[in-house]
Amino acid sequence: MNRPPNSKSPLTRLLAVAKQVTVGQRHRTDPNHASSTTTTTTTTMATADGLPYSPRCITTPTSVVHLEYDPASLPPIPSPEWTRFVCISDTHTRSFPVPPGDVLLHSGDLTNSGTLSEFKQTMDWLFSLPHKVKIIIAGNHDLTLHTEWYDKEHSKWHRTGKQDVAPILELLTGPRAQKAGLVYLQDSSHVFTTKPGGRTWSVYGSPWSPYFFGWAFNYHREDGQALVAQFPKTDILYVPHSSPLPLQPHSFTPHPHPHPKFTFTPLHPPILPSSPLLSLPPLPKSKLTHGPPLHIFDRTRSGDDVGCAALRARLPVLRPRLHLAGHIHEARGAAVHAWEREGEGGRLLEVQADEYGDEDGDSSEGGVKGAGAGAGAGAGGEKVEDSEILEREETVFVNAAAWPAGRRAWRGTHRVPFGGPGFQAVVVDLRD
Repeated sequence: MNRPPNSKSPLTRLLAVAKQVTVGQRHRTDPNHASSTTTTTTTTMATADGLPYSPRCITTPTSVVHLEYDPASLPPIPSPEWTRFVCISDTHTRSFPVPPGDVLLHSGDLTNSGTLSEFKQTMDWLFSLPHKVKIIIAGNHDLTLHTEWYDKEHSKWHRTGKQDVAPILELLTGPRAQKAGLVYLQDSSHVFTTKPGGRTWSVYGSPWSPYFFGWAFNYHREDGQALVAQFPKTDILYVPHSSPLPLQPHSFTPHPHPHPKFTFTPLHPPILPSSPLLSLPPLPKSKLTHGPPLHIFDRTRSGDDVGCAALRARLPVLRPRLHLAGHIHEARGAAVHAWEREGEGGRLLEVQADEYGDEDGDSSEGGVKGAGAGAGAGAGGEKVEDSEILEREETVFVNAAAWPAGRRAWRGTHRVPFGGPGFQAVVVDLRD
């Protein structure tokens, strides 16, 4: 990409003075969800530090997704009966302002190459953030965490010497992490609550992504089905308010029957919660993977969709409330998909960046295909009432890559910084 000239455009000069230029707005009601709306504006505004942005938000009766916003004026959570998830990924040892919330989710590529010094830098930043619950996974750049692979391949990546993995794992799982409420997941799940008497959530995290030049946590596509078959359906469990579970119970649960190609030395001993969780109904689910599913925020600058076909095929079975990924920086975005009822099939959306789940098709890039019902991802269909909407399962799909890439990495003459407009933390509010 050619670098724009250094001279400021008239729009940039106007933003610096007026801080807001309104050029229009579009507000759309999804045809399948009477009360589900995607607000996409062409209102060009400026953040407190002068960076231009256009507010973008997806709203349904059970979810609100803030994609682009001024951090100084982010709307509050709808009510105490909601939980705010702040989603980031692909930070690569960088730090930037992150909005407060109940839960911080990081979907991998914490570092550039997994060295101890890089992990120290990243973890110092994460420990300092105010979120009571912080859940992270690795990505293909976090080389040392794929311990079996790193033992064999370290000389190709760290020519000055093999990194000691023990102090890295101590950073991720030791006393400082526990004090900060931080949990590292590696093909395992975690159970937590964010408030007394509130919903109990559980998250399943997996670092794997399809083969990419022989990095860590890579799998060949023919092995994808065996990998995703291990992903549990009941990785978010609803606990009634009368449950005896204490505030923020911790349960690190590896898959009971792992595939031999995708196993690790356990990082945590199993810690069982004080309630028979396995007998509870499998209600909402939440999943972190580093690599995205096929055709969902996975398109590269070359126009290739590089997500995992096996993961996509399993999603109609898993139906998580929130699926967070990253990996493809230029594909950062979000969409909400409402699943058809049991027995109606499991059609899944195809959505890419730029349009943030807008199916209007007025862009030469992005857009939604074959979506079925969904907020910001809807095809035609019957109109339903709010009571029916609340009974239907929804998944919020997010690619939360923070590394600015692709055509949205520039705003006029401004190079978007890490975590800047268009690459901010994606804020997802879910109704308990």
